Amino acid sequence: MTAKGSDLIFISQICRAGTSLIPISEITEQYLEILQKETFELKPLSLTEKTFIAFNFNIFVAKRKE
Repeated sequence: MTAKGSDLIFISQICRAGTSLIPISEITEQYLEILQKETFELKPLSLTEKTFIAFNFNIFVAKRKE
């Protein structure tokens, strides 16, 4: 399943080594604007919380906008 960044609510970014999460509050506004234009491949993370792992060049934990 794929989705545009503008259709997602980003929760955090997964570090490239997979060791930790970076809260979205620490990511700059300019970077978030770029993410809104990109397409992500989604893999389910939690069905009860309705969260996904969003893959692109970077990896994020995200929710779909309702």
